[in-house]
Amino acid sequence: MKMYKSIASLTFVLAFVVTNGQDKENKFFNDFNLAAGGGSSWMLGDLVEHYSIPNPTDWNKTLSGSFRVSISKWLMDDLGLRIKYQYGQLTGGRQPGPQSEHVTFETQFHDISLMGKYSLTGLFGDKDPLQRRWYADFELGVGVIFWRSFSVWTRTNGIKDYVGYEERPESLHLAQKNLLEKADMVNAMVMPVGFNLGFRLNHKTDINAEATVTNTFTDDLDTWNRSWTALDKYAYFGLGLTYNFNRSADDYPPKRKKKKKKNSDADALGSADGAAVPAGVDVSDINSGGKGGGSKKSRRHSREDDMLEIQLKMYELQLKLFEMQYLLNR
Repeated sequence: MKMYKSIASLTFVLAFVVTNGQDKENKFFNDFNLAAGGGSSWMLGDLVEHYSIPNPTDWNKTLSGSFRVSISKWLMDDLGLRIKYQYGQLTGGRQPGPQSEHVTFETQFHDISLMGKYSLTGLFGDKDPLQRRWYADFELGVGVIFWRSFSVWTRTNGIKDYVGYEERPESLHLAQKNLLEKADMVNAMVMPVGFNLGFRLNHKTDINAEATVTNTFTDDLDTWNRSWTALDKYAYFGLGLTYNFNRSADDYPPKRKKKKKKNSDADALGSADGAAVPAGVDVSDINSGGKGGGSKKSRRHSREDDMLEIQLKMYELQLKLFEMQYLLNR
């Protein structure tokens, strides 16, 4: 019952924000955003073979669908808060020991967390994070998870352990339990940590990719609780959309203009001949020759005349240098 009250409270908060956040005059909703998305979640516990990312050949057995919705606000340029709700499932199985039979499990969960987020965009030299179309955030928080889970012997499909269920009266006398009905979900504290990478489609909407590992303070998430085993974790990766309240087009970073390449004829002459243009020679006619009027033949002759004049000036300069050298050696 507590879990449903928490979900109802979060729904009310989101509805209040959506309804009132459209008012441009209400500055309280500046830097607020609403996000929703979906992806895959997988177990990091005792009844799975993998330690981090499942083998692609086992994705159909280990990956389950998950849905997220959140509301967040930037308190300053680099720091913000986020309230996140996630619903999903966890599945998997393995042979716990050499003498044990194969065990599979299935878990349904609701996760509500309060997370602090730190913008990593400023680490790349931008004082204002809004000046980049892409951004990256680091997130860390605390929360509570509500779940129910059961495990079965894979070969016989008989119930092994369960959490958040109770046996039906007609199965109490049976040696192998196959009949369960839902009971109140159990809960435990969680500590999620993750990264959020986003790209601004426009000044109102972003697309996001999230990766999170949620550390739980329980070993019953997969029903396999042993004194020598570590606490359970689960991971999530997904895509989503973010709507930003009270954002205007001025908050959207402008497109970067391409730098124009300078390729004038004067630069070409300097690089080709390896010498500077002597003083007194006007090369403006060369640059304007390709853009002005007249036929191609006349422009070509004009350019050849300019080149000849430059060569004559260079010969004259060399003669003067020889003359000065001769006078100095006398």
